[in-house]
Amino acid sequence: MGASFDKGRFLIDAAVDAEEVRRVLQAYAPWRHRIDFSCGVSSADFETFKPFNDTPTSKILSVEHELGPLTGFKRALDIGCNAGYNSIYLAERHGMEVVGMDFSDRHVKVATELARLTGTRSCSFLQGNAETFVDPKGFDLVVHFGTLYHLKNPVLALETALKNLRPGGMLLIETQLYGWPWETRAKFIYGLGGDNTNWWALGERSLLRICEVLGARAERVGHRHRLRTFHQYRAYFKVVKPKAAARA
Repeated sequence: MGASFDKGRFLIDAAVDAEEVRRVLQAYAPWRHRIDFSCGVSSADFETFKPFNDTPTSKILSVEHELGPLTGFKRALDIGCNAGYNSIYLAERHGMEVVGMDFSDRHVKVATELARLTGTRSCSFLQGNAETFVDPKGFDLVVHFGTLYHLKNPVLALETALKNLRPGGMLLIETQLYGWPWETRAKFIYGLGGDNTNWWALGERSLLRICEVLGARAERVGHRHRLRTFHQYRAYFKVVKPKAAARA
């Protein structure tokens, strides 16, 4: 059992037969991400959404390409975990205890099934709201990929993410942006691309400034990637929560 993530793909070496894999994939179709299995079965063999993502772990691999391996973190929170591929990656590749959280009950069920098929025991998945979910135990690492622009209150979501982060921990963000790097405005993108879960594209400078106001230090990781929509971009950010000051 286990999984591999070569070039952003997600290949599960399941300890069950191909028929059991087909049963799970059929039960949760349609699929938005390609999940391959060592028995030769793939989510691409079943009903899929468009667009369909062939490389679901490419985002977290892109961050590691810029920052280096995400080692040294013991407990991680994967916000908007979707099918759990990033959670399983962190557990399998780096041995972290991972909590995957998603607003969608279906995503939680799918992620739980994929973790079971992988044999990953250090992942757990739950339904929750990124604007309000707080775990008092805290996390060393919080992953917030492709979620911020889907939230009605991005400032509240960032504040909540930082509440979950232990002092000295790191928050990783991948999100849509509006305008040039110095842009402080935000664009209301409700319904963009026919998706009514889109809400806000923050200006890059506004995102950095929000984190600063909330007491954290943020910086962009790598280059911005332009989207087809006018003045819309995507980029990664690293946000560090300062360690608590030592008492005199």
